[in-house]
Amino acid sequence: MNQHLQNIIDLIQNSQHLTEEEKGVLIKSAKNADKELEIANFKLQRTEKVKHTTAVLLDETIVELEEKRKILEAKNKELEIETALEKVRTVAMGMKQADDMLDICKTISHELQKLGVQEIRNVQTAIIYPDKGSYMNYEYYAKHDNTLATEVLYNNHELSNAFIEKMLQGPNEFFFKSLFGKEVQDWYEFQKTTNQFVDSFLATATSLNYYWYSLGPVALGASTYEPLSKDQQDLFVRFRNVFELSYRRYLDIEKAIAQTREAEIELALERVRARTMAMQNSEELSDISLELFKQIQSLGVATWHCAFNIYDDADDSSIEWSTNASGIFPKYRTPRIGIFRRYYEIGQTGQSLHVETIGEDRCAEHYDFLCTLPSVGEELIKLRNDGIDFPTSQIDHVAYFKFGYLLFITYKPAPEAHDIFKRFAKAFEQTYTRFLDLQKAEAQAREAQIEASLERVRSKTMAMHNSQDVGETAAVMVDELQRLGIETIRCGIGIMHEPGDMEVWTISTDENKKTSIIIGWLDMNMHPLLFGAFDTWRQKKGYHSYELKGADMLNYYTAINNYPGYPIRYDTNSLPEKNIP
Repeated sequence: MNQHLQNIIDLIQNSQHLTEEEKGVLIKSAKNADKELEIANFKLQRTEKVKHTTAVLLDETIVELEEKRKILEAKNKELEIETALEKVRTVAMGMKQADDMLDICKTISHELQKLGVQEIRNVQTAIIYPDKGSYMNYEYYAKHDNTLATEVLYNNHELSNAFIEKMLQGPNEFFFKSLFGKEVQDWYEFQKTTNQFVDSFLATATSLNYYWYSLGPVALGASTYEPLSKDQQDLFVRFRNVFELSYRRYLDIEKAIAQTREAEIELALERVRARTMAMQNSEELSDISLELFKQIQSLGVATWHCAFNIYDDADDSSIEWSTNASGIFPKYRTPRIGIFRRYYEIGQTGQSLHVETIGEDRCAEHYDFLCTLPSVGEELIKLRNDGIDFPTSQIDHVAYFKFGYLLFITYKPAPEAHDIFKRFAKAFEQTYTRFLDLQKAEAQAREAQIEASLERVRSKTMAMHNSQDVGETAAVMVDELQRLGIETIRCGIGIMHEPGDMEVWTISTDENKKTSIIIGWLDMNMHPLLFGAFDTWRQKKGYHSYELKGADMLNYYTAINNYPGYPIRYDTNSLPEKNIP
């Protein structure tokens, strides 16, 4: 009971002024008040308890809501990141050619910016070729909205070299470098001297930051005008992981391109091989030079000129067949002087390919020299007179093989074609070797034919009994020469007598292939041709040749007609242009 009410009840009970009935009524009222007070107290306590419980629950709810908000934000952020990564995956799966790698860089850059990464300079990939000392750089510059694919040499600056060395240490390697102030400007000036894109924003930049992540011989990188936070670096790592799919796709495309290219090269080689295999004599090398030119052009190598330069028995020159877009040049000899001597000497060292740039400072002089050479010079002068300009500069690619070299002249550097040039030289060597073997076999067969013809002439000679048989032997000799493909106007046998006469048996063949025998005597002093032949016999030399033409020919036949010992008279009004006895 409430203490105050209890005190009141005690006073009532001890009062001398109240009747017992009055005391009972008052005490009952006090007790009822106590009960009501207890009920009110109870209600108040319960209300306070409820309020406390509600406050506790409210606090817990606020904390839980905050946690849920953070979780939801994180999930939304993760969803944004996954959406961004999925866009990169989609672009990667859609790659059709190597240059589509540029779309990967552009997509990564855009998605990073959407995710709050600002001040991105570029996103780039590097396909590293250690054997060439270079890497293929695919880049997207955000502020310029520009994509570029550039082959970059990395041994010409310590920063590039350090980055490549780190990347080649293996997958998952990380390279980071920040440049500040003057370092940025020095790097900016250096890039102006290279074939790389010159970022004009570097002119006013105070910092430049590189982040590279390795996948082995390939790396994904970004550069920024402001350093990335730890979270932003972690975010970029996730793009690196997705980029691996892009690289695998790139390799698949590169492999497919390489296989297609290899098939194209093999087809071109086979066409040159087939044409060379069908060659019957060396004169057909001019046609093969045309085929070579066409096949090199079909492979996308822009050439001004293609040629075969074959070493033969001459010590001071080689023989060459060549073609350009204007057609086939007649074969010609290249003297072993100047550039031709240098190409020859380099070939003797065993080198498989020599590349020589003939710049603007000496290209005109080079063609002036070529125009002085017999045959090819005349052809070049014709081209110039027809309005066809010579190159102002050119690059000679000399691909060597056992018997000489192939020459490919391009307007621009063609490093991607160097292996093709060497393969064409190797293929030509194989088929040209077969041609030489065939030529040797034909020469042996020809020698056998000649020996058979000689034997028939010998047999006829051995069967002679008198001077009348000499004419028949001469006739057999004419027949054998014709069998060997040697066409003659006259052919005969002369027996020399001192001091200067010749008894002659001549077989003459007219336009209708009808032959007749002429027997007579000639004074060997009446014309230089005859005197030369007699003098050659007198000196016991084996061969004499003399070209008759013009007035000299007329003098010769006039002397024959005037000589009484020779029974035939020639019509001096219908003489041929020339004779070569």
